[in-house]
Amino acid sequence: MKITFTKAILALTMFSSTIFYPLQAFDFIEKNIPETHFIYKTISAEANDFHSQSKAAGIDIMRKLATKIRVKAAGDFTGVILQSEQKNPNILVAQVGFPIAKAANSQGRLKYQKLESLKVVAVHYQGSRAELAQAWQDLYQYVIAQGYQLNGESRFVINAPEKEGMVDMELQVGVQP
Repeated sequence: MKITFTKAILALTMFSSTIFYPLQAFDFIEKNIPETHFIYKTISAEANDFHSQSKAAGIDIMRKLATKIRVKAAGDFTGVILQSEQKNPNILVAQVGFPIAKAANSQGRLKYQKLESLKVVAVHYQGSRAELAQAWQDLYQYVIAQGYQLNGESRFVINAPEKEGMVDMELQVGVQP
């Protein structure tokens, strides 16, 4: 189901008060992500350092996939953000890596897991990395305003390498089926 949301002011009623949130023009999409074999590293970084740490992790994972694990990536660079791991509001903890075609053995800090299927509300974001936090906020506000129940997991998928501070990615918020 594709849900189009154009520029507007969204009135969101929460906790007996009305809060107004300006939302950008986005196409919000509800979809199911199938279970996936996933090879990853866990990173923990402040927001301003998260990009460089995840980029370094991605390069290292690709090198190890080719030389040690001998399995190919089967999708784009992905991050899994588990709300239960977010102990410090200034630090983002995420599992970053790649979908792979088959199960693999963990090696050192490089871990394997099978990601369960996940129902998400997603948005394709193309824009400044500096505005990424606002895009996440807009997505969460939309999800809550539509009455979805969050399941505690969010993901992102990088569609193309960053160029001059501009990113191309899909933001996904897990919701209850």
